[in-house]
Amino acid sequence: MSNFYEMPKWSMFVLENYGNGKSTLFECKRTTIDLDILPDDEEIFGECDEEENKRFGGGQWYEMVSNYCIVSVEYGSLTNYGYTYDSDSERDADFEDCDDPEETILYFKFKQKDDWDITSDFQKYLEIPDE
Repeated sequence: MSNFYEMPKWSMFVLENYGNGKSTLFECKRTTIDLDILPDDEEIFGECDEEENKRFGGGQWYEMVSNYCIVSVEYGSLTNYGYTYDSDSERDADFEDCDDPEETILYFKFKQKDDWDITSDFQKYLEIPDE
């Protein structure tokens, strides 16, 4: 039986890199992940640096390279990096010829507010910096 975990609203971004400078960032409204798929014996989430934290709106964000644990996603917004488009149709046409992404990076924010912190739910998956 799978252990599905619904991430809090707006606590996840998905970055897809297609190569040749094309990448797309999806801001997710709701995401469900399957905790049974995450390996118990590995630290799979790494802390984002200050620049990435700022990029995603502040606070501490974590990243994981892969998308194998996602069960369902409700996308909220989409941003393409490296290109400027006059219209949505122009942007969509540019990405029509893209195959599957070469790399997918998931960005998670576990602590939502001072009084609501889900970091402990994921503690065993977090990388602990060398001291």
